[in-house]
Amino acid sequence: YPYINSRGDVRGFKNRPLYGGNRIDGAPKFVGTLNTPVAQTDLYGLHVARKYAEKHLVIVEGQHDVLSMAQDGIRNVVSSDGTTLNFDKLDLLQDMGIKNVVLAFDGDNPGKQASKSVAQVLNEKREDLNMIVKIASIPDGTDPDEMIRNGQRISLLSSIMLAVYANQYLIDMIIAD
Repeated sequence: YPYINSRGDVRGFKNRPLYGGNRIDGAPKFVGTLNTPVAQTDLYGLHVARKYAEKHLVIVEGQHDVLSMAQDGIRNVVSSDGTTLNFDKLDLLQDMGIKNVVLAFDGDNPGKQASKSVAQVLNEKREDLNMIVKIASIPDGTDPDEMIRNGQRISLLSSIMLAVYANQYLIDMIIAD
């Protein structure tokens, strides 16, 4: 997967190592230019998605999520490259004029915990962010890529459209526990 900045320049790459399908103990899950400024500040697919982000931009975890959704006609999607969404990435979107963002991380425990962390930080520390950030609840144990591949496009789009503000997401998490 190439790291392409918002101007369309290739700045690095990331991919899974080829171990014959089995991960070797201690081996990294991904290889490439991972811990570089490009990887820390860019969003996968932004050079394409920015053209389609008139109403909102959807941020998902992985590149497969972006690719599956784009192939299904949902092109306003970028990947945060895992569960890390930092303020450098949100600032980049804000500088580009993006006003509405929906976070649609995976419905597994790491995705839910990452969404909760983002919600807490947004509620506590960023009054200067001139952007509406909502959080979608992806069904338990699924991710956007899997939902598209399993014919659950409507369910995925419904989750995105029903996304809630960060404080409501935190309340919902408390009630669910």
